[in-house]
Amino acid sequence: MPVVVVPLSADQFANGARVAEAGAGVVVDTCANAQGRRRLLSREDAPRIADAITAVSDDSSYRRQAQRLAAEMREANTVGDLFDELVVQR
Repeated sequence: MPVVVVPLSADQFANGARVAEAGAGVVVDTCANAQGRRRLLSREDAPRIADAITAVSDDSSYRRQAQRLAAEMREANTVGDLFDELVVQR
């Protein structure tokens, strides 16, 4: 499923950017406040979030890209597989 990412902290900003770069969703950033600091999510962000949800729902390219990424992830080795390979190689 395509996603709308509203990053709040930590790695969510980088992960959101990667989702958007892949075309599997969009990022809605809260932007900076008057002091130049990232402001907290508020009701004033609701219209932009709703618009983003509509955009990813209405544009099938987001779904196609999300499905492509999902298929790629299904084919990737799991952490358990990689661990087993490392232990066997030892």
